[in-house]
Amino acid sequence: MPSKGEAKLLASSDSYSDPSIGTGPRGSALVLLRWKAKYGGMDVPEAKRLKQVEEENAKLKKLLAEHMLDAAALLPLSSAKASRICRPL
Repeated sequence: MPSKGEAKLLASSDSYSDPSIGTGPRGSALVLLRWKAKYGGMDVPEAKRLKQVEEENAKLKKLLAEHMLDAAALLPLSSAKASRICRPL
């Protein structure tokens, strides 16, 4: 997520041919292009909120995947148990 200074750079950079863009501790013009595509019209609070929502979404996806694995693992056990209980006399 871009910092306040990087957000200002994103907002002010209309041209990607600026030679100062590729220098600095954060990377290259490609990074700027990716940030511009993702955070283009956002302010810093909006970008922070987006990051929080993405993190929450990742946690929920992980929980769902774990639940689906548990359900898939229990399914054969429950069907085998049901077949023993409901066996005809």
